[in-house]
Amino acid sequence: MPPLADVDGHPGVRLTGGAFDAVTLQDGVVMLHHDGSAIPLGDAPQSPAQARALSSALQAVTAPPPA
Repeated sequence: MPPLADVDGHPGVRLTGGAFDAVTLQDGVVMLHHDGSAIPLGDAPQSPAQARALSSALQAVTAPPPA
């Protein structure tokens, strides 16, 4: 798991070479940052579940195929 960093005053993770520049948590909402814009991942009550679902989906599609 990458370490948390300060991203524009919010705890987050900076990403390099990808579709997003950073991911932060702002007032309970996971925010995806790209090109100076922040895209909310749902509203505060839904955001943690949506973030977990996105994380699981990314892990599933990037996992090595079973032997």
